[in-house]
Amino acid sequence: MLKQIAPKINDGKKGIILFILFTFSVQVLFASSGGNKELNIGLDHQIIYDSTFTYEQYNYSGPAPLFLTIWFPVKGKLKGDFISMEKLLHPVVPPQLEQVYSALLNKQLEIVVRDAFKTNISTDEEINYPDSVNGKLLHYFSSLTTASKAGKFKKSSFPVIVYHHGSQGFAAENWELCEYFAKRGFIVVSSNFHWSFKDVIFGLFPYHFKRSENYSEVHRMIRWAKENGNGDVFFIGHSWGAQQGWCTLHNPGPVKAFVSLETTVEMRTDTSVIKEFWPLVYESLKTNSNKLPIPVLQFSNTEKDEPFAFFEKSCTSTFVQAGYKTYFPHNAYTSVFFSRMWMNEQLNNPDQKALLLYHQVYVKHLEMIHQFLLHHKTTKLDYFGPYATDFYLHYPNQ
Repeated sequence: MLKQIAPKINDGKKGIILFILFTFSVQVLFASSGGNKELNIGLDHQIIYDSTFTYEQYNYSGPAPLFLTIWFPVKGKLKGDFISMEKLLHPVVPPQLEQVYSALLNKQLEIVVRDAFKTNISTDEEINYPDSVNGKLLHYFSSLTTASKAGKFKKSSFPVIVYHHGSQGFAAENWELCEYFAKRGFIVVSSNFHWSFKDVIFGLFPYHFKRSENYSEVHRMIRWAKENGNGDVFFIGHSWGAQQGWCTLHNPGPVKAFVSLETTVEMRTDTSVIKEFWPLVYESLKTNSNKLPIPVLQFSNTEKDEPFAFFEKSCTSTFVQAGYKTYFPHNAYTSVFFSRMWMNEQLNNPDQKALLLYHQVYVKHLEMIHQFLLHHKTTKLDYFGPYATDFYLHYPNQ
């Protein structure tokens, strides 16, 4: 996010402190660190299809659609205004998919309100907005301005990052991460990895739906990434998206490195519990003894100076396990967690200071990821810079 900065800060001494924290986060977020300062950010949408199963909902029957959002670096200027969240979330889709996309978007926005607006992160208590504000939450969210401008994406010579959202997430849930890396010379593509089904909890398939877990949508996205960049593909996943990475990236392919943003398994040491609640991860890494042959940077906030034991033998290449030293919320690895932070003028957040501080930590994670992607080919792990002191770091393969 670039626009709507100063208006969010209250007057007075406390407001000055928050302004300093906020400005620091924004400056670090959009300052180039070893990248290309001249790169602007274009944004485009495409639709591709997963032909391995038929999706039949909302007057559509055909291969499952994947609605791509693509952030890409642009050398030079882009015309037009910066894109609002409203425009980002409302791409033009063909008539046969209008109801499909509308149902998907409605489900996603319900989750945004539930997860990003309803809880005071300092107290874990529900935030009770006045009725005059409560009915406008999605309006405020839709009005936020991104750092991207509309552009037409064409195959280019940049590397590509595939971002996989978490359970009940959505393609643009981590738009700051996507913009951060597009500004630094990466194409970043994300998609829906869920589909909406009538009368079914969002993120799940109907009980009667027969589909083998072949991760076909992940492989389809990776294939798109390989075909539309310079051939170098990186994979970043959050939560369930990170679990998908651990379950799919053991076979040799175009993915050069993997960033795992807290699968939620890291906190567990009892393998029977992991087997019960994360059966696919257990099956891939323990039952099938799959090992990732690519460099991995794995984050989790266990608040302990200990390696993530379950994963220790699951990578045969450079392997970095990193945990921020103090508490960092699970959803704070995503931009949508900080949505309210950008709307403080309208919402008067009771936890604005906490949001600002966590956002600084979020930026530190982005910088760590950036350095990892730039140096993924080296085995000399001294490139994380000053931010490394804020993390517990372990190297299982050293």
